[in-house]
Amino acid sequence: MKELPRSAHAVWLAVVVAGLVMLFDALVYLPGARFDLVAAAILTASAVAAHFFTLRLPSSREHHRVETVVASALYVTAFLLLPPQIAVLVAVGSYGIAWALRPHQRPWYKNLFNAAQYAVAVGLAGLVWQAGAGSSLGSAAPERLGWLLVALFEYFAVNTGSVSLVVACAEGLPFIHVWILGNRHTLPAYFGMIFVGALLAQLWALAPWTVLLVAVPLFAIHLAFKSTVQLEEQTLAALFQLAEMMDQRDYYTHKHSLRVGEYAEKLALELGLPPDQAYLTFLAGRLHDIGKCAVDNEVLLKPGPLDADERAHMARHTVAGGAMLEHFSMFHDVAAAVRAHHERWDGAGYPDGLAGVQIPIAARIIAVADAYDAMTTTRPYRVALPHDEAVRRLNASKGVQWDPRVVDVFLRTQTRAPLRALALTADAETAVPSAS
Repeated sequence: MKELPRSAHAVWLAVVVAGLVMLFDALVYLPGARFDLVAAAILTASAVAAHFFTLRLPSSREHHRVETVVASALYVTAFLLLPPQIAVLVAVGSYGIAWALRPHQRPWYKNLFNAAQYAVAVGLAGLVWQAGAGSSLGSAAPERLGWLLVALFEYFAVNTGSVSLVVACAEGLPFIHVWILGNRHTLPAYFGMIFVGALLAQLWALAPWTVLLVAVPLFAIHLAFKSTVQLEEQTLAALFQLAEMMDQRDYYTHKHSLRVGEYAEKLALELGLPPDQAYLTFLAGRLHDIGKCAVDNEVLLKPGPLDADERAHMARHTVAGGAMLEHFSMFHDVAAAVRAHHERWDGAGYPDGLAGVQIPIAARIIAVADAYDAMTTTRPYRVALPHDEAVRRLNASKGVQWDPRVVDVFLRTQTRAPLRALALTADAETAVPSAS
């Protein structure tokens, strides 16, 4: 928490304060309030259970987990069926109980943020729905369809937006980039869940016993979504672990690939690449040296310059890395960048002698990030170069070894501050809140 930048602290504090205001208002409202106590109790208990059905989603970040739960359907039902203040108590109460039952699953400040953003999302959406539905809560008559859509959109925007904003501030990345990457796997399931929540409220208003039927599609959607995302998550985890093992073979390059990936992603965004392409650039940077598993230790760890044969042997790692990744359909573009990250702007690189814009843009970005990190890191054959000397060498070889535009943008945006290991970019709801 202390390592976060001020902007992330400010977002966290704003959301927590807003959530506490919502909770205080709900507690003041509670004495003497008239509402369906049975519905509130059932929704609270169901939401507690929903928080135990978590699904880990594919994440490009080593320092945070992304999970999704099915609680949003129940929170939507709560603000459609109950007064906004009671819906807030259902959301905060169910999350608080789940937190108490699993107190060590995540740090307190993540849990507090999650509970607060749920309170804000549910409370504001409930106020919108109350304004449109009047005293007919739970009744989704055709003339109220517009209000229903506005309320659902408000819940979606606050639930996903608050989380993406704090992550963006912590990562130092654009909000829209974080939002797209954080929600690209979850949007179909998310909208399916919130509309199931709307259906659940209508069923309760018509015949409460019929809500039991909704548990079946909710669980079925959860299982189907789980099978869809687990393959990518497991593949990413295995490849990241292999990349980490490659870095660990050489003490001097430990965490090198992670730093290159993060440099590369931010540089891709500065160059105007769309979020998906910037994400693939991160993956390519993160995995650019994965082919070093095919390089002998005697060459990889040699404490001095390589001879011609050794350089040829070392050059195999680009081909090996690209070939490994080509076997995964989701990594075709990543494989091309990994294969080409030692090509040169003047065509004198390897393995294919590509030149200029023939080199994939992700590979050109990684080449600069890789070179800078290598120069500013101590290696067996030399100590780390000062930042100013690394800058001088990048400038000296731009237009020869590296894409001059990539070098210029990198040097314009690069600071002396090291990349931080983020503490908050979170798990569960604090990454993709309840994209259920």
